[in-house]
Amino acid sequence: MIYTNDTNKLSVFLTEDLLLELKEFCIEKGNLETGGILVGMYDSDLQSAIITKVLGPPADSKHGRTTFVRGTKGVKKILEDLWKEGQYYLGEWHYHPKALPIASSQDINQMKRIAKNSIYRCPEPIMLIIGQDYEEFVETFYLSINGSDLIEFVKKNK
Repeated sequence: MIYTNDTNKLSVFLTEDLLLELKEFCIEKGNLETGGILVGMYDSDLQSAIITKVLGPPADSKHGRTTFVRGTKGVKKILEDLWKEGQYYLGEWHYHPKALPIASSQDINQMKRIAKNSIYRCPEPIMLIIGQDYEEFVETFYLSINGSDLIEFVKKNK
Protein backbone atom coordinates (compact mmCIF):
# COMPACT_ATOMS: atom_id res chain seq x y z
CA MET A 1 0.00 0.00 0.00
CA ILE A 2 1.14 3.50 -0.75
CA TYR A 3 0.47 6.53 1.45
CA THR A 4 1.30 9.95 0.03
CA ASN A 5 1.62 13.59 0.95
CA ASP A 6 1.24 15.36 -2.38
CA THR A 7 2.20 18.78 -1.01
CA ASN A 8 5.68 17.54 -0.11
CA LYS A 9 5.80 14.80 -2.80
CA LEU A 10 6.61 12.15 -0.19
CA SER A 11 5.44 8.54 0.07
CA VAL A 12 5.41 5.68 2.55
CA PHE A 13 5.16 2.05 1.41
CA LEU A 14 3.74 -0.67 3.67
CA THR A 15 2.80 -4.18 2.54
CA GLU A 16 -0.55 -5.78 3.37
CA ASP A 17 1.35 -8.51 5.27
CA LEU A 18 3.04 -5.99 7.56
CA LEU A 19 -0.26 -4.18 8.12
CA LEU A 20 -1.85 -7.50 9.10
CA GLU A 21 1.03 -8.12 11.51
CA LEU A 22 0.40 -4.74 13.11
CA LYS A 23 -3.32 -5.45 13.42
CA GLU A 24 -2.50 -8.74 15.19
CA PHE A 25 -0.49 -6.81 17.80
CA CYS A 26 -3.54 -4.55 18.27
CA ILE A 27 -6.01 -7.43 18.56
CA GLU A 28 -3.74 -9.09 21.12
CA LYS A 29 -3.93 -6.03 23.41
CA GLY A 30 -7.70 -5.55 23.07
CA ASN A 31 -8.71 -2.28 24.75
CA LEU A 32 -5.15 -1.31 25.70
CA GLU A 33 -2.85 0.88 23.66
CA THR A 34 0.22 -0.82 22.23
CA GLY A 35 2.95 0.04 19.77
CA GLY A 36 6.44 -0.52 18.52
CA ILE A 37 8.98 0.46 15.91
CA LEU A 38 8.94 0.84 12.12
CA VAL A 39 12.08 -0.34 10.32
CA GLY A 40 13.06 0.02 6.69
CA MET A 41 14.91 2.14 4.19
CA TYR A 42 14.54 5.11 1.88
CA ASP A 43 14.60 5.08 -1.89
CA SER A 44 17.54 6.67 -3.72
CA ASP A 45 15.92 10.12 -4.01
CA LEU A 46 14.92 10.12 -0.31
CA GLN A 47 11.29 10.84 -1.22
CA SER A 48 9.86 7.46 -0.21
CA ALA A 49 10.16 5.44 2.96
CA ILE A 50 9.82 1.69 2.51
CA ILE A 51 8.79 -0.15 5.67
CA THR A 52 10.35 -3.62 5.64
CA LYS A 53 9.79 -4.74 9.23
CA VAL A 54 7.56 -3.87 12.17
CA LEU A 55 8.63 -4.54 15.74
CA GLY A 56 6.08 -5.17 18.45
CA PRO A 57 6.20 -3.74 21.93
CA PRO A 58 9.36 -4.59 23.90
CA ALA A 59 8.78 -6.61 27.08
CA ASP A 60 9.19 -3.56 29.33
CA SER A 61 6.51 -1.49 27.54
CA LYS A 62 3.61 -0.03 29.52
CA HIS A 63 0.10 -0.42 28.10
CA GLY A 64 -2.89 1.58 29.33
CA ARG A 65 -6.39 2.38 28.12
CA THR A 66 -5.32 5.77 26.77
CA THR A 67 -1.53 5.64 27.08
CA PHE A 68 1.37 3.64 25.76
CA VAL A 69 5.03 3.93 26.71
CA ARG A 70 7.28 1.90 24.46
CA GLY A 71 9.94 0.05 26.38
CA THR A 72 13.57 -0.24 25.40
CA LYS A 73 14.51 -3.79 26.41
CA GLY A 74 16.45 -5.41 23.56
CA VAL A 75 15.72 -2.60 21.09
CA LYS A 76 19.29 -1.30 20.75
CA LYS A 77 20.68 -4.71 19.77
CA ILE A 78 17.86 -5.40 17.28
CA LEU A 79 18.32 -2.01 15.60
CA GLU A 80 22.12 -2.40 15.48
CA ASP A 81 21.73 -5.78 13.76
CA LEU A 82 19.21 -4.38 11.27
CA TRP A 83 21.48 -1.37 10.61
CA LYS A 84 24.21 -3.79 9.47
CA GLU A 85 21.70 -5.21 6.96
CA GLY A 86 20.92 -1.76 5.54
CA GLN A 87 17.64 -1.37 7.41
CA TYR A 88 17.06 1.60 9.66
CA TYR A 89 14.83 2.99 12.38
CA LEU A 90 12.12 4.92 10.52
CA GLY A 91 9.79 5.75 13.39
CA GLU A 92 7.09 4.52 15.72
CA TRP A 93 3.67 2.94 15.44
CA HIS A 94 0.95 2.69 18.05
CA TYR A 95 -2.67 1.75 18.49
CA HIS A 96 -5.61 3.87 19.66
CA PRO A 97 -8.29 1.29 20.60
CA LYS A 98 -11.88 2.36 19.95
CA ALA A 99 -10.64 5.74 18.66
CA LEU A 100 -9.70 7.29 15.35
CA PRO A 101 -6.01 7.41 14.36
CA ILE A 102 -5.52 11.11 15.03
CA ALA A 103 -2.22 12.34 16.48
CA SER A 104 -2.59 13.74 19.99
CA SER A 105 -0.45 16.56 21.37
CA GLN A 106 1.54 13.85 23.20
CA ASP A 107 2.11 12.03 19.87
CA ILE A 108 3.27 15.26 18.20
CA ASN A 109 5.65 16.08 21.06
CA GLN A 110 7.09 12.55 20.98
CA MET A 111 7.88 12.82 17.28
CA LYS A 112 9.53 16.23 17.77
CA ARG A 113 11.71 14.75 20.56
CA ILE A 114 12.71 11.79 18.36
CA ALA A 115 13.56 14.11 15.44
CA LYS A 116 15.89 16.16 17.64
CA ASN A 117 17.50 13.20 19.46
CA SER A 118 20.75 12.08 17.81
CA ILE A 119 20.44 8.61 19.34
CA TYR A 120 17.67 7.77 16.86
CA ARG A 121 19.60 9.07 13.81
CA CYS A 122 16.22 9.97 12.34
CA PRO A 123 15.57 13.71 11.85
CA GLU A 124 12.32 12.96 10.00
CA PRO A 125 10.58 10.15 11.91
CA ILE A 126 7.40 8.52 10.71
CA MET A 127 4.48 7.80 13.01
CA LEU A 128 1.80 5.30 12.13
CA ILE A 129 -1.33 5.38 14.27
CA ILE A 130 -3.80 2.55 13.98
CA GLY A 131 -7.29 3.25 15.27
CA GLN A 132 -10.79 1.98 14.88
CA ASP A 133 -13.82 3.31 13.10
CA TYR A 134 -16.45 1.20 14.82
CA GLU A 135 -14.95 -2.32 14.47
CA GLU A 136 -12.91 -1.53 11.34
CA PHE A 137 -9.18 -0.82 11.70
CA VAL A 138 -8.01 2.41 10.07
CA GLU A 139 -4.53 3.85 9.87
CA THR A 140 -2.88 7.23 9.41
CA PHE A 141 0.77 7.99 8.74
CA TYR A 142 2.44 11.20 9.92
CA LEU A 143 5.93 12.60 9.38
CA SER A 144 7.82 15.12 11.45
CA ILE A 145 10.10 17.15 9.20
CA ASN A 146 13.14 18.33 11.17
CA GLY A 147 11.18 18.48 14.41
CA SER A 148 8.32 20.55 13.02
CA ASP A 149 4.62 19.85 13.20
CA LEU A 150 3.46 16.60 11.69
CA ILE A 151 2.36 16.28 8.09
CA GLU A 152 -0.28 13.68 7.26
CA PHE A 153 -0.26 11.04 4.54
CA VAL A 154 -3.31 9.64 2.78
CA LYS A 155 -3.76 6.18 1.35
CA LYS A 156 -3.40 6.23 -2.40
CA ASN A 157 -6.16 4.41 -4.25
CA LYS A 158 -4.98 1.70 -6.62
